[in-house]
Parts: sequence; C-alpha cells; structure tokens
Amino acid sequence: MMRRLLMIISWCWMLWMPGTLLAANCRITLNGSFAFGTYDPFSSTPVNITAPNFIAVACQGRGFATIDLSTGSSGGYYPRTMRNGIDSLNYNLYTNANLTSVWGDGTGGTVNVRFRFRRNTAVAYSLYGQIPAQQNVTAGSYIDSIIITVSF
Repeated sequence: MMRRLLMIISWCWMLWMPGTLLAANCRITLNGSFAFGTYDPFSSTPVNITAPNFIAVACQGRGFATIDLSTGSSGGYYPRTMRNGIDSLNYNLYTNANLTSVWGDGTGGTVNVRFRFRRNTAVAYSLYGQIPAQQNVTAGSYIDSIIITVSF
C-alpha cells in the first residue's frame, strides 16, 4: 500500500511540474514604428523619441523570460550607429525615460528586460531612443536593423 501511494504522488508531481514551469512558445508584437524623424546636425539639442508599449510579449504557461536587443550594424552598444552608405549617425536605445540604461543583452554595461509571464498575459515595454546632438553627418536617410530576442 505504501509503495503505490509513493508512485501516485511521484506521477502527479511529474504531471504538474512541466505545465507550470515551462512555456510552449512566446509571441512578440511590435506596436507601431520606431523612427527618429529629422535630425539637425547644427542643433545643440539631442533628438529623443519614446515609443510607448512598443514591444509586447505574450507567452503560454508560466515562467521567466528576457528580451534582448542586438547591436545593429555597429557591432557594439556604445554607440549604436545608423548608416547611409559609408556615413554613420550615432544613436542608442534605452529601457528607461532617463536614458541611463542601454537596452542590450546584459553584457558590457547593457541591460536586458527580464519578466515573469503568466498564462497568455501580454506584457508591454516602452522603447526610448536618442541621437546625440551636433554630429558631423551628411544629409540623407540613415537606417539600422535591430534584432529583438525573447528567451524563455
């Protein structure tokens, strides 16, 4: 009788654990677009942008996840660069409105966003960006591509 009870308890524990600790998948949604607009190289004011609730993530199950942002075309976080041919324009992306935490992968002084998810409840994070003032650049359109990675 005791042996059977232990087997039942072990089986119930194994059945319960995977559903509460592991997620089957996560879905990332970008809300809107992220564009700095016009940059004036003669202005003494940096260009700042806020994209409220820009990155939304919904995961199945329950657990923890992190959101990392890549370096883009610069290959480094300090600074990131947008490109127009051979010309580049420095900028960066942040997790906070004070522009003190560079959003990266958690290495080299950057931070990533770690969150707890529960049963298909979406969480959304704002993205903050800045182009420093008075960079010597030529006129044109500057672009960069950032890869967003959600690990769970």
